[in-house]
Amino acid sequence: MNIAELTEIQAYHLDRLIDFGPGTTGALGWKNGESHQQRLSIFSQLANFTGCSVLDVGCGHGDLHTLLSKQYEGFSYTGIDQMQPFLDIAVKRYGRDSRANFILGDFTADALPKVDYVIASGALNYRSMEPDFIFSMIAKLYRTCSLGLGFNLLSRVDFTEGILVAYDPATILAYCQSLSSRVDFIANSVGDEFTLFVYK
Repeated sequence: MNIAELTEIQAYHLDRLIDFGPGTTGALGWKNGESHQQRLSIFSQLANFTGCSVLDVGCGHGDLHTLLSKQYEGFSYTGIDQMQPFLDIAVKRYGRDSRANFILGDFTADALPKVDYVIASGALNYRSMEPDFIFSMIAKLYRTCSLGLGFNLLSRVDFTEGILVAYDPATILAYCQSLSSRVDFIANSVGDEFTLFVYK
């Protein structure tokens, strides 16, 4: 993504911070907390994270860490986000946990740590002028993991000229199947979305 696109994303979330307040799912861009938890729950059921390293790109407040903590033991968690206000909340909530680490950065451009699993919930839904952005990002995140990549995408958006973009599920599935012989696809996982888990 270019600087203008990243700035637009930051402005979008800063506006939502004003509207909904810090620490809320509304600030993250989600419609409600229940659907946000449902999305994360899908990822937590698609792999065994016990003893594994996890990278959460576009981690927001680090809510995936809480969910994994309830189900798995011995894992390490790294969250990366470009929004400092989100990371401030994440560190306040989980910073005392030695398994948790948070990084301020742009996952689309920065070098990423090698981990067992990469999760991207909502992080790939932003519009980019780069024609192959979604495919290059999936490939980058897949190279970063040793066991699997999980992500969700929108299949429909209310405003086609807005900051969010929708993708054809069949096209994304076909691309993921070109990377791996084992891909889990969950259609309409939450509303107008779909989830994929691409295993190594």
